[in-house]
Amino acid sequence: MVFKSFMEIMMANRAVFKRVSRTVNEKLGEQVAKGTHQADIVGGRPILRILDLGASAGEPSLTISKEVGTGRDFGIEILSTDLLPINVEAGRSRALHYGTKNVTFETLDAMDLSSLPENRFNAVTASFLWMFLPDLDKAFAEVKRVLKPGGIIVGNIMGPQSSMVIGRSLFRMPDVLAEEGLLPPPDFKSPFCLGTEIPNGKLDGAMINNGFINIVSAKESHVAGLPGTCVEDVIERFIRATPLGGHLDKHEASDEVRRRAVEVCVELLAKEGIDKTIPMEDFDPEWINSIDQPEGVSNVLPLGVTSFIVKAELPE
Repeated sequence: MVFKSFMEIMMANRAVFKRVSRTVNEKLGEQVAKGTHQADIVGGRPILRILDLGASAGEPSLTISKEVGTGRDFGIEILSTDLLPINVEAGRSRALHYGTKNVTFETLDAMDLSSLPENRFNAVTASFLWMFLPDLDKAFAEVKRVLKPGGIIVGNIMGPQSSMVIGRSLFRMPDVLAEEGLLPPPDFKSPFCLGTEIPNGKLDGAMINNGFINIVSAKESHVAGLPGTCVEDVIERFIRATPLGGHLDKHEASDEVRRRAVEVCVELLAKEGIDKTIPMEDFDPEWINSIDQPEGVSNVLPLGVTSFIVKAELPE
């Protein structure tokens, strides 16, 4: 599944990117402290390599580049990848804007890492990716091949649909349209599919099948600020950036049906007591007047999100 516009709402999840970054920093620091890492030594300092899969416009790659290894006795190099060249180019532009030197970018399918050498990376990260992959066993087999012994994997998935406003409102829209006879029932893979099985579900099973150990899933909650000029604009952007838009496109929804889709989302959000945006600078001062601020947008719609940070490692 391809999200051509995910970068429009990507930075709404800055809190998750920082959490993934902290986890990577902690785990790599443990490796270096124990002397179990395998790294090139540059200027007397170990340089650890990180592969970021499904990074859209470079996240959490660029967040990791700022935070991991800073003030530590190791440095890092990151390969940031995404399936879409347009996202990869957006990541390069962001890295140039921020003056980032230790991140390179490549168009790459997370299901096929054959272009990468074996035992190359100390860590692999994947944010909001695993829920959409068609074959988790194959995906983790690919990751295992490119990770060094003792290498770590850190990522996150959405929590159960019923646990968050986004699930109870925006992602209920296709069902309502089907009930009204406007579109067929949704047949896309739910972004909440893995979160209902934590722990001991498909995600853990695929990791175990590929030899990963010490699998830990930590539930966390944060507030995502979805950008838009008003509630309706926020919803339109969100639909474009998620499987909801793919569902409308697949069934060639008319303009009238698309307007009804937005109306349904507004109605469902109102039932949750959510009916207005707030200034972006009040939500996240770092976002305003930055390269990541969508053009002409200075407001966000704050919505609570539940997710799981998942980490695991290969035996040394």
